[in-house]
Amino acid sequence: MEIDSRYKIVEKAGSGGMATVYRAVDTVLNREVAIKVLHPHLVEKEEVKKRFLREAQAIARLRHKNIIEVFDYKSSETDCYIISEFISGKNLAEFISEYDISSPFIAAMIVSILSDAIGHAHANGIIHRDIKPENILISSDNILKITDFGIAHIADTESLTITGSISGSPAHMSPEQIDGKDVDIRTDIFSLGTLLYLISTGELPFKGNSPASIFKSILMGEYIEPVELNPLIGSSFSAIIHKALKKNLSERYSSTIDLKHDLENYLKDYGIVDIDRELKEFFKDPIKFMDDLSRRISHHLKNRLYKEITSTANEDRIHIQDLLNVLLILNPEDEDSQSLFNRFKEISTIKQNKFRLMYPAIAIIAIIIGIFVFVHLSRVDSSDSSLSLRPRDKYLPAVKADLIRDIPDNDRGGEDFETETIKTENSEKEERLIKREKKRIASKKNRERSISSTENRVNAVTSTGELRLYIKPYGDIYLDGSLFAKEKATVNIRTNSGKHIIRVKNPFYYDIEKEVDIKEDQKIDLRLIFDRIKPAKIYINSAIDCDIYIDGIFIGRSDILMRNGITIPIDTQNGKRQVLIKATKSGYKDFISNIELSAGESRNLKIILKKSK
Repeated sequence: MEIDSRYKIVEKAGSGGMATVYRAVDTVLNREVAIKVLHPHLVEKEEVKKRFLREAQAIARLRHKNIIEVFDYKSSETDCYIISEFISGKNLAEFISEYDISSPFIAAMIVSILSDAIGHAHANGIIHRDIKPENILISSDNILKITDFGIAHIADTESLTITGSISGSPAHMSPEQIDGKDVDIRTDIFSLGTLLYLISTGELPFKGNSPASIFKSILMGEYIEPVELNPLIGSSFSAIIHKALKKNLSERYSSTIDLKHDLENYLKDYGIVDIDRELKEFFKDPIKFMDDLSRRISHHLKNRLYKEITSTANEDRIHIQDLLNVLLILNPEDEDSQSLFNRFKEISTIKQNKFRLMYPAIAIIAIIIGIFVFVHLSRVDSSDSSLSLRPRDKYLPAVKADLIRDIPDNDRGGEDFETETIKTENSEKEERLIKREKKRIASKKNRERSISSTENRVNAVTSTGELRLYIKPYGDIYLDGSLFAKEKATVNIRTNSGKHIIRVKNPFYYDIEKEVDIKEDQKIDLRLIFDRIKPAKIYINSAIDCDIYIDGIFIGRSDILMRNGITIPIDTQNGKRQVLIKATKSGYKDFISNIELSAGESRNLKIILKKSK
């Protein structure tokens, strides 16, 4: 590797399907830089080098605080590399795996910042094509930096011809990318939508056991409603996620400007305005920040709702109820929050009663009209069959009853029925009993806390306890052999007292199994950490027998490895490992491929050897 002597390489920082990144020092300007070196087998391809240069030139025009800055580009017969600023912090994927955020407010802040940066690139004619948490870095001064602009599509093209598989992040790809159609700026907006979903719920919207199953889920537009995973997500934030993840391009946000505008308006509802400052404080101390943010949002909502509940127009009351739900979730036992909720119910009842007072008047008018019609028609000569009409006075009272029955009553939040007696007067007096169900106006959390009398009777007979699980990084949880929850980092399990078997599964680790003995009314905290990482496996696919080397070490002949495969230990914290695979045979050019493997992954590697000239 021939690198300009001006740059002194310190260490290897990472590697991908297209290039290896090194941390280096610019000895002239005395600053740290990152050197991204194109893999040797790609340097031989002149078209790849030209496209690499065009992308470097385009990115070098970008000047944005949230985009990695490119300093220089160098190319020779043997090497091709880009010099850029070096970021020493974590990437967003590592941060999310360390902290269970699951917050719509944090998601809105992060994607708002990213939307501004991506919008700057779009304005300069650049589409990222591979927005994912791994490509978003967090600098030492807690600023988000987007990297790998406009290069992912080259890596995808090459990986298909070399390894026979798609590199990149299937879970963040747009439908048009999967279908091989033309992409535009809305492709990046779809990927931003997957980040909104992931950060606000703690789960990816599109999941599967293989890239093919993930692609199918994306193309079908299938994902769990975000509010089902996190009750803090109200209707307004759900609407933003849905619009960003629309399968049809025409229904998706047309620009990052529109997406950023909606996210900022959402945050303003909760008193969050200075997004840059807020995010810096968040990345500095996430746990402390989240506690403080909850208090500030609660204080803001109390002041706002106190003023707005009495003055809000009917059409805005759904939005007010959204805000109330968030307040009650953040402060389920707070008296002020409960008082605001009760006040909201009272005012809803008053407004409903105003309309209810009109019902008897409407019914009386209907009766008068009916009597008038009856009297008028009674005078008509009954001999004229064409004009004869027998009055249906028997059914007039039913008109009144139906008018009342069809009007929904939303005043008080109970599931019980209230019976009212409505007296009507006709040829014979009768009484009608009309049962009207009263709809509950309450937050999802309050509804979940409501327990029916049947459930109370069951609980009185069966003693229960609570198990609180804390899992790092996350896993599928099985209780006594049955799936209880998928891909969770924390979960509360209320179950019968006695002995139970807890099994937690993660595709990258060996299963964890624990037996717990729960006593009546006991609360147990159980922390489980996955520490045994599954190895990866590579199966060689070569038409020509050759010698296989991994990271410079001879492994064996390809014909044997085709049957048995190669087990690759994974010993990194993020569950990934870069390996350099080399295939050699006399009379043929060496085949070299640098691939990234994940724990538990099985990969088929197609090797194509070309004869030497």
